[in-house]
Amino acid sequence: MDTKKLLTCCGLITCMFSSQPILASDECTIGDVSGWVHTTNLSNVLQSGVIKLVIEVDGEIYFKRKGVIIGQITDQGSEDGLPTASLEHDIFFGFGNRMETFNDRAVLIPTKFENGIPCEFDVSEVISEAIGTKRLKHLSNDEHEIFADGSVSFCSDKNKNKFELSGTVCIK
Repeated sequence: MDTKKLLTCCGLITCMFSSQPILASDECTIGDVSGWVHTTNLSNVLQSGVIKLVIEVDGEIYFKRKGVIIGQITDQGSEDGLPTASLEHDIFFGFGNRMETFNDRAVLIPTKFENGIPCEFDVSEVISEAIGTKRLKHLSNDEHEIFADGSVSFCSDKNKNKFELSGTVCIK
């Protein structure tokens, strides 16, 4: 067998048994999400802070970084008598890795009051739309189910927000 045929054959075998599957554009690989978010309120609708995001696929780390997060409330309302908010986030992880979320939905349950006005809340947020760059560029736009559960405080003695991340993302 000549060298050219041998190299071609080896190349085909390598492609057939590669550990990184080649996915068709409509297939979704599920990544498990974990991490946390700590922010400070800059105004009634703007928060800024730090995030740690971990995405695992089949027990292997796909993405794991800390970054800067900026969140903005884009709409407020109520559902079943509880305050709700729609949010967007810009997240910067460095080295060109960036993520944006859209139309996040949060339900807030008042837990502390100042002068009769709620200032601290337990929050359950669902993120279903996200896109990214670099390592996160394969996130589908609208097939995620990321949960951010925690608390938000606008109280005079505590201007901090803390969340735990869980759920899944779709990687295409």
